[in-house]
Amino acid sequence: MKGALYLLTHIALIFLIITTFCLKDIHSQNVLNKEVIINLIDASPTDVVKFLSRNYNIYTGVETIMYDGDEAGKKLLPINIKCAKCSISDVLNQLITIDNRYIWSYTDNIIDVLPKDPGDRIVDTYIKDIQIKQKDIDEIRKHLFEIPEVVEAINKRSLHPLIFMSSGILGAKSDEVEKVWLSQTNTTLIKVLNEIIKKEGTKNWTIHKTKKEFRVITLTL
Repeated sequence: MKGALYLLTHIALIFLIITTFCLKDIHSQNVLNKEVIINLIDASPTDVVKFLSRNYNIYTGVETIMYDGDEAGKKLLPINIKCAKCSISDVLNQLITIDNRYIWSYTDNIIDVLPKDPGDRIVDTYIKDIQIKQKDIDEIRKHLFEIPEVVEAINKRSLHPLIFMSSGILGAKSDEVEKVWLSQTNTTLIKVLNEIIKKEGTKNWTIHKTKKEFRVITLTL
C-alpha cells in the first residue's frame, strides 16, 4: 500500500513538473509570436527593444556593445525594420541579422538583447549579495554602480558611470517614483536588473557603453 502511494505521489509530481514547463513554453510562444507593426529607420538596437516594450507591453533589457566611433567594427550600425505583420521573434531576428554583434534571448517573460561577445557584457557580472530595500529608482541606479563586483567590471573596461536622476538634478528625489524591494545572493547583474523592472514596472532596462570622448557607461530603468 505504501509502495503504491509512493509511486502515485511521484507520478503526480512528475506530471506537475511537465505541466509547468509546458505552460511556460506556451506562454513564451504566445509572446514571441505576437504580431506587431513596426517601421523604424536608422534606429539603434536600443530603439528597437524599447519600441517593443513600449508598444506591446513586454519586459525587455538591452546592453549595447562597447561603441567607439573611431574603431573598426565598433561603430553604431543603423537598424532599418519595416513590417506590417510580423512576429516579435521576426523583429528580433532581423535585428541580429542586420547587426550580428548582438544576440537575443527570452527567459522568465523578459526579452534580453546583449552583445554576442561575452567579454563585452557587464550584465554577466557575478554578484555575491545584494540588498535593495525601499529605495527609489534614482537610488537604485546609484546603488547598482556601487556594488563592488560591478565597480570592478566597469573599472576593468576603463569606463565611468554617468547617472541621470529622474528629476534631472543629481541627488534629487521624486516622491512619485515607485518603491521597490529586492534581495538576491549568488546572482548576476542581469538577474538583478530583470527582477527590478518587474517589481518597479518600468518594463525596460538599458545599459549603454561608449569609449567615444568620455568613456562612459549609463543605466536607465
